[in-house]
Amino acid sequence: MAEQIDVRSDDWLTTREAARISPYTWGTIRQYCSRGTLKAVQRSGIWFIHKDDLLAYVERMKDAGQQKHTPKAKREAGD
Repeated sequence: MAEQIDVRSDDWLTTREAARISPYTWGTIRQYCSRGTLKAVQRSGIWFIHKDDLLAYVERMKDAGQQKHTPKAKREAGD
């Protein structure tokens, strides 16, 4: 059974709403949702992202800086 959430709450954003308050396009956010990169729930084909989860993800990516573009194996090797 799917998790019960009230997506009508102001705390839940559609991909387009999330794009307005983040540095990502709605298409990128949609991809992150489908891949599980960004925590989200889907209802009737629409992705919903909790605002706190989105802001935390944006902050993690900001803190990661250029390392987010470096493959994990290379980071672990110290190159």
